[in-house]
Amino acid sequence: MAQNLATLREIVQQLTAGQDQTAREIAKVESAVMEILMKMPEPPQPPAASARKPAPVSQPPLQH
Repeated sequence: MAQNLATLREIVQQLTAGQDQTAREIAKVESAVMEILMKMPEPPQPPAASARKPAPVSQPPLQH
């Protein structure tokens, strides 16, 4: 039973170390994403909508 507990303790330590490493990698990726976003230019503003409405398109009459 003592051997099982020692093995379990070792596995938990390995999992904890892996989780810590994953957290560090996530932080690096988040930092890189923020850097990229800060370097990107702002998208151009869409042109102002015209005050006039376009003329409606009339449909030709149906031929039978």
